[in-house]
Amino acid sequence: MRTSGTWAKIAIMVIISITWILLGLPAFGDIPIVDDTESGMVANGSDGWGYVTCDGDWISSDRVQIFWNDLVNPLRGEIEIPSHVAIKVLIDGDYQVRTYQISSVNVAGSEITSLGLPNGVTALSLSRCQKLTKIDIPATVIAMSFSRCTALCHVTFSEGLECIGSAAFQECTALPSVSIPSSVETWGIDAFRDCTSLTEVNFAEGLKSIGTNAFSGCTALPSVTIPASVENWGTTPFSGCTGLADVTLSVGLQTVGVKVFSGCSGLTNVVFGAGLESVGDRAFYNCYRLPKVVLPTSMREIGASAFSGCTALASVELGGTESIGDKAFEGCTGLKAVSFPAGVRRIGAGAFSGCTGLATVALPSGVEEVDAGAFSGASVKSLYFDNAAGELLDAFSKESLRTLYLGADAREITGELLGDCLSLSALLVAKGNPEYAVDGAGALYDKDFTRLIKYPAGAAASSYTVPATVRTVDAKAFAHATALREVVFQGPVTEIGEDAFDWCIALERVVFPSGAGMVGAGAFRVCPSLETLRFEGTGLYSVPTFGEGQFLYAKPVVQIEESETSRWTSTLSSLGLSYEWIVDADATSTTPVPVPKSWIQSKAGHILSACGGDHEAAAMAPASNGVSKVWECYLQGVDPEDGDDRFQLRSKVEGETVSMWWEPDLGAERKYALEGVENMGDEWGETNAGTRFYRARVSMP
Repeated sequence: MRTSGTWAKIAIMVIISITWILLGLPAFGDIPIVDDTESGMVANGSDGWGYVTCDGDWISSDRVQIFWNDLVNPLRGEIEIPSHVAIKVLIDGDYQVRTYQISSVNVAGSEITSLGLPNGVTALSLSRCQKLTKIDIPATVIAMSFSRCTALCHVTFSEGLECIGSAAFQECTALPSVSIPSSVETWGIDAFRDCTSLTEVNFAEGLKSIGTNAFSGCTALPSVTIPASVENWGTTPFSGCTGLADVTLSVGLQTVGVKVFSGCSGLTNVVFGAGLESVGDRAFYNCYRLPKVVLPTSMREIGASAFSGCTALASVELGGTESIGDKAFEGCTGLKAVSFPAGVRRIGAGAFSGCTGLATVALPSGVEEVDAGAFSGASVKSLYFDNAAGELLDAFSKESLRTLYLGADAREITGELLGDCLSLSALLVAKGNPEYAVDGAGALYDKDFTRLIKYPAGAAASSYTVPATVRTVDAKAFAHATALREVVFQGPVTEIGEDAFDWCIALERVVFPSGAGMVGAGAFRVCPSLETLRFEGTGLYSVPTFGEGQFLYAKPVVQIEESETSRWTSTLSSLGLSYEWIVDADATSTTPVPVPKSWIQSKAGHILSACGGDHEAAAMAPASNGVSKVWECYLQGVDPEDGDDRFQLRSKVEGETVSMWWEPDLGAERKYALEGVENMGDEWGETNAGTRFYRARVSMP
C-alpha cells in the first residue's frame, strides 16, 4: 500500500478503468472506478502507460485528463469516453471514492475506429490514430488534434464550438467533407491543411473568421462559398488548392484577406458579390487560369499583387474601385481590356506592368495619381487622357504608344514627355481643350500655333512644313521621327529646344526662312543623314547660337542667303561646319553682284531686248542715267531706264553741324558706308570735324 494521497496528486493508472469501459467490468454506479492499490500499478508488460491525472490538487479539483500511449496494447474498435471517472483511493487507512469529470483525452497510435465523447471535454489529441474513421466533437472542446489520422472520413462539429486548433486535421487524407459551424471564432494554423480528399467545405452563415492555411493544399476541393459574415482572415487559407475552380463571395461580404486564394491554379470562376469593398494583397496571386474579373460597384480598394500572375485574365471590370495597389495586375499577359471607373483616384506602381496584351487605356477625369511604372512593359497602343497632367505619361512604356488622345482638361504636355514615344503616329485633341491643338499632320501645338510641342515620331511623311506662326520648338519635338527627310520653317524661330531633332536618322535638310535664335544642346545630335542647314531671306544678321553636342555623326553644309559673312564665319567654324552663300540660280553669274533675272525683266526690259534677251549682257549694259551700269542700279535701288534716277548723297548744314544722307535708302537690305577727306587727293576714311568732301558706298550685306 502507498501512503495516502501521494500518487493521487500526480498520476493514477487508468488501465483498469479503460478495461472496465471495454469489458463492462463492475463500476461505481455508472462511473468507472480506478483503484489506487499496489496491484493497480501494473505496467501490463507494455512500453506505454495510460494515466488519469488531476488538474491541480486532486482533493480540490473535479477534472481529470486521460492519456494513452501504449503502442504494444493499443486501444481498438469503437470507444465511448464517459463524462466522469470515480477514483478509489486509500486515505488514512480508509478507502474513499472521488468522482472527476474527464476534461481531456490524449491517445496516440491507437487502433480506435470511432470515438464517442461527452460534453465537457475541452481538449482532444488523437494523433496518428490511423484507423479512426469517425469523430463527433462536442461544443465544449477548445483544443484538438487529429493530425495524420489518415482513415478519418467523418467529422461532426457541434454548434457552439468556438475553436479549431492548429493542425487539428492536418493530413487527414481520407476526409471528404466538413461543415464549419457559425460559432467558430478562433482558428489555429493549418487546421485542415493537406486534406487531399476534401471535396466539400460548408461554412455556416454567421461564421466570423477563417484561419491561416486552414485549407491550404486541399487539392481536391472544387468549389467554396464564403459567407457574408466573414470579417477576419488568416493568411493563405486556400493557397495551393489547385483543384479549386469556383469561388463564390457571398453578397454582403466586405473583404477578401491577404493571399486567400493565392496559388489556386485551377480557379476559373469567381463571383464577387455586391457589398465587397476590398481585395487583399496577393488574394488571387498566380491564379493563372482565371479568365475574367467583374468587381461590384461597392469595391473601393484592390491590394498589392492581388491578381498578379493571372496570365489567362482577359478582361477586368473594376466596379467602383478607387485605389489599385502596386503590381495589382502585374504580368497578366492575356489582359486585353480594363474598364476604369470614374471614381478611380490612384493606380499604384507596376499595377499593370508586363500586361503585354493591354492595347488601350482610358484614364478618367478623376485620376490623381499614377505611380511610376504603373503600365511599364505593357503594350499600350492607344492612350486617352481626359483630365490628367502630362507627368502621368511616365507611368507608361512610351515605345509602344501609337495614338494619344488629350481630353478637354488634359494639361502639362511637353515635347520632352513625348520624346520617347517612338511609334506615335497620331495626336488627337478634344475640341474643348483650351491649351492644345493639332494640325493636319497630327503634330501637337499650343492653341495659338506659336509653339510646336511634338511632331508624331511614327508618322510616315518624309517632309513637314512648320507654320509661319511658330516661334518656339519644344525639346525632343521631332526626336525619333525616322521617316522625315526635310523640315521647312515658314517663319522666324527664336528657340529650338534640346534634342529637338535627335535620332532623326533620315533627315537631310532643314530650312529656316529668317535665321534662328537659340538652338538647344543636342538639337541635331544624332542626324547621320543631315546634309544641309539652309537659312534663306535677306538681312540675316542674327546668327543662331548652337548649344553643345551637335552634329555627332554628320557635318552638314550651312547655306546662307544674302548675309554679312563675317557674322557667321566664327560660329560655323567653331562647330566644324563648312558654309556657302546662297546664289539665286535665276540670277546673273558674271556680274560683281548677282542680279535676279526677274528684276532685269521688270526694271530693264528695253535694255534686255536691245541685248537680244541676254541677261548677262543686259546687266553689264549702261543704264539710262548715263552714270551707272544696270547691275549697279540694282545694287543702288534705282530705275535703270529712268535717265533722272540715280544714287545721290545729300547734305545739310545747320550751324557747325553737317548732316548727310543718301537716296534711295534701302535700309537693312543694303550695306552703306560713309567716308570723307579734307582735301581731294587724300586717302578716303572715316569722317571727322575737318572733313570737307564726302562719299557714300553701297554694297550687298
